[in-house]
Amino acid sequence: MINNIPKYNWPEAKFARLNLPATQLEHIISEFEEARTAETDEEREMELADLHHSLETYWRIKAGIHGQEYVTSLFGQVEEKNRVRGYYDHADCQQEGGQP
Repeated sequence: MINNIPKYNWPEAKFARLNLPATQLEHIISEFEEARTAETDEEREMELADLHHSLETYWRIKAGIHGQEYVTSLFGQVEEKNRVRGYYDHADCQQEGGQP
């Protein structure tokens, strides 16, 4: 069974009601750059958490425009695509390495 209902981990930021998708995408890119250029692991992890929050805000914006069903469908399609690619088959996993 496909579990394609997006689950939000963060409270809704005000930008979910203020930003357009393109504006939020620019913010996502800026958070990625902050994570990429972080000088310490802790700073990088904080920026990655910010990136995660910014991505959730993007999906909230899209749900506000197209409806939650649109986002749910999109997540389901991606989950199915990744399932076909074997991304969720853990039988061949090793302790180290590999792609998440």
